[in-house]
Amino acid sequence: MALRSFGIDPELLVGTGIEIATRGPIVEKPPPDIKSASMTECLEFLLGDPRLRRARAISDKELRILRHDRRHLNARIRAYNVKIDLKKKTIEHDCADWGRRKTGKKLCKHLGKIMLAIPEEEAIPLLRDIISKPNSWQLI
Repeated sequence: MALRSFGIDPELLVGTGIEIATRGPIVEKPPPDIKSASMTECLEFLLGDPRLRRARAISDKELRILRHDRRHLNARIRAYNVKIDLKKKTIEHDCADWGRRKTGKKLCKHLGKIMLAIPEEEAIPLLRDIISKPNSWQLI
């Protein structure tokens, strides 16, 4: 329990009237069948349902694709920058959620929105590659 990490024994709170909100265990979806995975299945795996909903809620007006070619995908979304080098397999991004999620090779809502904005025939292979070969990607 998180209280223990702060040096608090949760048993001491029993009978004090203080209620502790708990969450159920975090259950991660298994990876989709990589050969047939749809865009939605890939995004659900890499973002999770709540982040995917938030990605879809980002207005198209808040996204500017700055460069999009066979090698690069650079964008500005809200106040954040994204640089994807498709040849070097690197993704650079500067939001706080990305800082936490990248260690687990998962995406934030901003990257989800970008994937939703580019043509599916480009996004799906990219997402499938991140899922099937996560260690070949450098997330910065």
